[in-house]
Amino acid sequence: MSDPNCPQCHGVGEVRVILSRSHEDWHPCPLCYPEEEPTMSQLKRTQHLEQEIERLERQLGASRAELTKIRAECDHRWGDVVYDPEIIGGYVIPPTPGSGSHPPSPEVQVPRQETPKWFRTCTRCGLVQATTEAQIIEDRVPDFGGVR
Repeated sequence: MSDPNCPQCHGVGEVRVILSRSHEDWHPCPLCYPEEEPTMSQLKRTQHLEQEIERLERQLGASRAELTKIRAECDHRWGDVVYDPEIIGGYVIPPTPGSGSHPPSPEVQVPRQETPKWFRTCTRCGLVQATTEAQIIEDRVPDFGGVR
């Protein structure tokens, strides 16, 4: 039986045989090529994979909970503070020519932006903290008349 609305099998009266689905003129005509039923081995494999995903998700949850507990109970010993700013590089927006009633636009320089950011890592549990906040502390150095 053929599908009268399918341009490739209209009026043929019999189903065309396609050697492979990758053939360039394969078409998903539902009457010519009905969906294949999953084999039992495919069904078992998908069920196995779903069970494996559920098991791994439970294991992941338990591992996250244990890690959170360890880090909450840790008497942190912080390593060196590392300064690693977030930098958005400067760039140039090129000029555009005018068109009709729109005047031309000049070249625009977009300046480089730097957001300060510091990191520190606990040497015991590996917790990484980051901050963009800083306190400005002015050191007061006694002046003995230029003699140090």
